[in-house]
Amino acid sequence: MIKKWFKLDTKQIAGMAVLAALAVGLAVVFHIPIFPSVAFLEYDMADVPIFLCTFMYGPFTGIIVTVIVSVIQGLTVSAGSGPIGILMHVLATGSYVIVSGIIYAKHKTFKGALISIASGILAWMVLMILWNVIFTPIFMGVPRKVVINLLGFIVAFNAIKVTANSLLTLLLYKRLRHLFSYIFKTDRFEKKNKKFEINSSVCEFVTHSVKETEKLAAALAEKLKGGEVILLNGRLGAGKTAFTKGLAKALGIKGNVTSPTFTIMKEYRSEKFNLCHFDMYRIESSDELEELGLRELLYDDKNVCVIEWNKFDGLRDVINVDIEYLNEKERKFSFNGIKL
Repeated sequence: MIKKWFKLDTKQIAGMAVLAALAVGLAVVFHIPIFPSVAFLEYDMADVPIFLCTFMYGPFTGIIVTVIVSVIQGLTVSAGSGPIGILMHVLATGSYVIVSGIIYAKHKTFKGALISIASGILAWMVLMILWNVIFTPIFMGVPRKVVINLLGFIVAFNAIKVTANSLLTLLLYKRLRHLFSYIFKTDRFEKKNKKFEINSSVCEFVTHSVKETEKLAAALAEKLKGGEVILLNGRLGAGKTAFTKGLAKALGIKGNVTSPTFTIMKEYRSEKFNLCHFDMYRIESSDELEELGLRELLYDDKNVCVIEWNKFDGLRDVINVDIEYLNEKERKFSFNGIKL
């Protein structure tokens, strides 16, 4: 998971550039003092694009955009605040980005988003009290006691700013993620799918044990080149997880592979591919899936995606594996989309 945060593709870099530019633009056109008596406490929405970047692409990208925006803003719009202003922006927004980004990257659900936002707000609030006590006296050129007397205003300001920007992020995230996926889609999908041929013929096999099921999965693994989406279809207990275990073993994945019924998706890493195992039994609609942001894992040449109880809309160029329960030991497998 951690290594994945540090990997950037062209789509992510383009999205980061747009969001960074948007953040700087918002800082230029929209900044108002919340407490006129403390003029340096100005509210702006520059953090909203940064928060969106964090939730879309991960905490590492959020930190990069935070630093870029802080430096540009500190040299232009907020030049009067100098290096201390840049540092304070990096520390404040960076604390939110790291905490909320790590939590959301591990729990991409609406509940996970709420928890990550709440945790980010808490981290921001606690750390900004500390940083203001340390750095604001230097910035204002006053004794620390003066700043401590202003802490009520500072805490209220930070609470208003980070909460308002978090709510805007929550409202805009889903719409913006869909828009960015469309804008930066280019021909990536088509190129990846040229790596393997989708065969319309149906291949059928009957296995007589779990071991034979795993061998059949290994035969499929030999055909994979990365970027494939495999749909496993069959009743409960048909053998979907057993088949996935065989596929994982053949791909060089070590450790126990279990059905991700409650986590929706589990990712297993090997030297060859990442195996992304989805179980959508508990998902009620495709809209719920879009909230999780899992579609971005599909058709990536670093991944092989195996999906049980598919709820994704509009999938194409997939490998369908229909599993029929014959008896306690025997299963009938029908492959459509690849020839074994």
